[in-house]
Amino acid sequence: INVYESTVSLIANARSLFQRPFTEKLVPYKNVGDLLQTQCAANPAKNWLTFLDDGESVTTFSYSEFLELTSRLSSYMKYELNLGPGSRIATMSINDYRTVIVYYAAWILGACVVPINCGEDPDRIQFILDNANVELVFCATDQIVKASHLQKSSKVSFDIIQYGDDNESSYCQFDAVMRKVAKPIESDATLDSEALIVYTSGTTGAPKGVVLDQYNLLADAKSITEWNKFTSEDRAMCVLPIHHVNGTIVTIVTPMYHGGSLVLNRRFKAHGFWNNLAEQKCTWVSVVPTILAFLSELKSDITILDLTNFRHIICGAGPLTVELAQRFHYIFGVRIVHGYGLSETTCYSCFIPIDLSDAEYSQWMFECGFPSIGCAVEANEMDIQTEDGKSLGENE
Repeated sequence: INVYESTVSLIANARSLFQRPFTEKLVPYKNVGDLLQTQCAANPAKNWLTFLDDGESVTTFSYSEFLELTSRLSSYMKYELNLGPGSRIATMSINDYRTVIVYYAAWILGACVVPINCGEDPDRIQFILDNANVELVFCATDQIVKASHLQKSSKVSFDIIQYGDDNESSYCQFDAVMRKVAKPIESDATLDSEALIVYTSGTTGAPKGVVLDQYNLLADAKSITEWNKFTSEDRAMCVLPIHHVNGTIVTIVTPMYHGGSLVLNRRFKAHGFWNNLAEQKCTWVSVVPTILAFLSELKSDITILDLTNFRHIICGAGPLTVELAQRFHYIFGVRIVHGYGLSETTCYSCFIPIDLSDAEYSQWMFECGFPSIGCAVEANEMDIQTEDGKSLGENE
């Protein structure tokens, strides 16, 4: 929409794979809503989302319950707030099941989510809200004062919906919206619809928004699913913040893609990490190297836990050293599927293989100075070059 006509072909070329033009899609779905409808039709009563709050409370939703809630919210945003394709919707909250509902409701609508890191400086949040032209903010109760100040000083006009059911608040309440009767909604979203604008935390200048469309999300989720051989029997645990692409793509979109289930933690807690994996019968979890460091320092005895369902840990989004990888493997004997990616390529671009022998695993992870980032997944291509930009061949 916002580019010169002569630029369209250049963009399509840049987004094409070597042997696959951009018009040949990797996924069979029309949009994210189509994926949700498909998985719900296949397993309506199956558990999709389990939310573990800090206070030990547990909230669960089946696929059909989740679809009902997202439909209610999509209907409200469309008919009550007049939002639709192209609208930008921000979230200000630490991990919360309501944020997952917001994400999928926005994608059904064809709207774009702008995740906000609540720990950011208010001036940076203000810039993001203004730069993205946000029209609606979903806000946790503990962020309502900040959101109110931002609303008054913003260059753009946006509504606020507050999580919870606070009768004393002057803002629209999320729980009240969920009690409204939903009108039928036909999704206008396409694979090209903007889905996320992720603002990178560069060290210089203002944050820069990375725009990801629905196809980006689905193609990377498919690639992550197939590389890790996930199936509908797999159950993921999310301990990473879902305002980051790692938390969003790997642990919110990917389990939906393969029809699995998700255990969402309010936040990472080293003392409860292994217990939650065992009790929830999770098969995998995505982490960053600092989490491996915390767990290695704590040295919990996992031999007393039933982790027979658990297969491996995905790790990326930060520099992993050989020393830390070896220490973690020595203490727990759990494999790390190391990889690399960036917001501009949606999330993960590559992983080490998951079926390496012990000797091969040791070579890839411990014997080359740094753990290998692996090989490109289906939705990405990679090139290894000299310092002057010359492509290198195999084994160079």
